[in-house]
Amino acid sequence: ALHVAAARGMNEVVEALLAAGADSTTPDGYGRGALAHVDELNSELRTMLEKAGGATDATDTIPPASSSPFPSAPSSDCQIARVDARALEGGIDMQLFDQHFASLRKPVLLVGEFERWLKEPWSIDRLAEKHTNETSFGLVYPHLYGQLDTVSGMAQETTMADFRQYVFERVMMSEEERAADPDPAYIFDREVYPREPSMWNDMAMPDFLGVPQMPAQIQFSAGTNGSGAHPHYHETAFNGLASGTKHWRLFAPRDAFFGRMSGRQFEEEFAEEASNGRTCVQRAGDLLYLPNGWGHALLNEGPETAGIAVQYDHMALDFSMPPSEPDWDMVPYLQAMATGGAADAVPAEAGGEGGHEAAPWVGPADRDADSSTCSIDVRPELSLGEFQQRFAGKRPVIFRRRGPNDEGAAAAFASASERAALLRAGPDMLLIARIANQYVSKEMSLSDFITAVVDPGAAENSLENATMAAGVDERQLYFLGDVIHGKAQKWNALMNKYTPPEMVVRLNGGQVRRRPSFGIAGNATGAPWHKHGPGFAEVVHGEKRWWFLPPSVTPPGVVRGQAVGEWLAEVLPELPQGQRPIACTAGPGDIVYVPDGWYHATLNLGRYNAYVSTFTGDDGHGGSFGKSASGVSE
Repeated sequence: ALHVAAARGMNEVVEALLAAGADSTTPDGYGRGALAHVDELNSELRTMLEKAGGATDATDTIPPASSSPFPSAPSSDCQIARVDARALEGGIDMQLFDQHFASLRKPVLLVGEFERWLKEPWSIDRLAEKHTNETSFGLVYPHLYGQLDTVSGMAQETTMADFRQYVFERVMMSEEERAADPDPAYIFDREVYPREPSMWNDMAMPDFLGVPQMPAQIQFSAGTNGSGAHPHYHETAFNGLASGTKHWRLFAPRDAFFGRMSGRQFEEEFAEEASNGRTCVQRAGDLLYLPNGWGHALLNEGPETAGIAVQYDHMALDFSMPPSEPDWDMVPYLQAMATGGAADAVPAEAGGEGGHEAAPWVGPADRDADSSTCSIDVRPELSLGEFQQRFAGKRPVIFRRRGPNDEGAAAAFASASERAALLRAGPDMLLIARIANQYVSKEMSLSDFITAVVDPGAAENSLENATMAAGVDERQLYFLGDVIHGKAQKWNALMNKYTPPEMVVRLNGGQVRRRPSFGIAGNATGAPWHKHGPGFAEVVHGEKRWWFLPPSVTPPGVVRGQAVGEWLAEVLPELPQGQRPIACTAGPGDIVYVPDGWYHATLNLGRYNAYVSTFTGDDGHGGSFGKSASGVSE
C-alpha cells in the first residue's frame, strides 16, 4: 500500500501509513523501497520518506540513465524519459520495460517505436482512399466536451473523405478566419476497430504489449493544426503517432485534473501557471507511454496528424510484479478492522445503527459463489456522516437510498428501464456490446441484444452460428454505456430519467460531473478482476455478485483473457480461506460503493440485469474520479 500511495503522490496517505508503522524500505518485486516510486518533482514526499529511513541506498532510488538497458535519446523538447527504440534490434523486453518504467509509474517517449507497428505509412490522404464513405468516424469538438448533445447543427461523425476536405479547408484559411474559429474539430473514435477491422491490417502490435489482459479500447484519432485534447486523465495507455506532431503537457497523478477547455486554450491561457507540469514533443513514429492516472493535455501541430491509442481499463500495467505466491492473509485485515485498523483493511465488523450483521466469513470454496453469503458491510440506512467516517476511501459498503424523493426517483427509473419498457420505447436504439475478458465488441440494436443475448430463451438465438464460427461465446456480451456516435438521442432521454442517489450528489458538492452509465447484461456475465477510481454501482434489476480485494493485494491467478467464471471455477477453490476476497450479492435497490483502487470482479445472477454506474469527482475521502476511463485517451 505504501508503494502505491507513494507512486500516486498521496502524501497524506503515506504520512498516515508511516505513522501506523509501515516500513518505507520494504522492497517491491524488484527490490526497491517506496522512495523509488515517488515522482521526482514531489520533493515533499521524497523528504518525508528520506526521514523515515528509506533514502540512502540504490534500492531506494530510481536507476540513473547510465544504468538503464535502454539507449536514451535526450532532447531539449521533452521533459520525460526518452528511449531510442530504433537502437533496440530485438525490440523492447516487457520485463525490463516493467522494471524501469511501468512498475515505477514513469512515463516515457519511445522514439521510433511506433514505426515497428506500421507495415505501411499512415496519412489522412491514404486513409481517405482506403476507406470509402461507408465508414463513419466520431468527431470531437474539444471546447464543447460533454455539451455536444445540447448544441444543434454540430456534426458528430464524418467520413474520412469529408474530413480530408475539412483539413484542406482549414489549411487554406486566412489568419483572420482561423482566429475566428480557433478550435478545429478532430476525429476521435473508440469503436472504429470493431467496425472496420481491415483498417488494422497494416498495423501489428509488438510482443511487449503481451500483458496479462486485453486492451479496453483501441482508439483512432486524426486532426489538423490547433486541434487537441482537453486536460484529462485515465488508465494506462500507449499513444502512437503515425503522422504530424503532438505537443503534450503532462501532470503527475497528484496534480492531474479534468478541464473542459481545449488543448489550444489551455496552452495559451494557463500553461505558464502550470509549473508542476512537464512538456514533451512527440513526432511521427514515436510511441508515448502514459501510466495510470497521469494527467495530460495536447495540441496537434502540422497540416495533419493521425495515430492510435491503446488503453487498458482492467488490471492496469502499473505495479505489475514478477510472479510470486500470495503472501498476504485476510485474517489480519479482519482483526485490524475490528479494532479500527489500517485504512485499506477489509471490514470485519458489521451492524451498527441502521445496519445488520454481515454473514460470517465464508471458508469452504463451494459456498463462496452462494449468493446468500456476505462478508461486506451492509448498511441499508447509511448516513452521510457514517459513510465519510467509516467507509470513504477505506472499504466497500452496500447501502440503499433514503427518503421519499430519493426512493421515488429510483422507482421511476426502475419502471423506465424494465425489459418490456425499453423494448417499447426504442427497439431500434443502437448500442455497442462487449465481452469483458476479451477485446470483442459488437454493434447491435437494443431489441437484438435483449432477445438474442440477454434473454436467449425468448427467441431463436440468431448469433449461434456466428458465435461458433468466431470461437467466441457472444452470450457473454454485456452493455455499459457505449452507444453509437450521433445516435444517442433515445439513450439520452432514458438517462435523463435517472437521478443519482442523494448521498452521492451531496458528496460531490451537489453536482456529479460525469454522466452515469447504464448497463444491461444476461445471466452469468460479468467483469474480471480490475480496478479504477471511486464509484457507486446501483442494481436496478436482477442481482450482481461482487468480490473485492484491497489495493495492496493483486488478485492471484489472473491470466490474460480469463473470464470471471473461469477464475471462480479454477482459482478460487484452491485459495486458502485467509486469502480469499470478501464477497456479497447486491439486489434491486442496493448501491455498492467501490473505493479508489480496490480490485473487484462481478458476476450477474439474474436473467435480466440492469444497473447504473456513477464515477464521481470525489468519494468524500479525496479519491479522484477518472482513474478508469475518461473516454479520451490521447
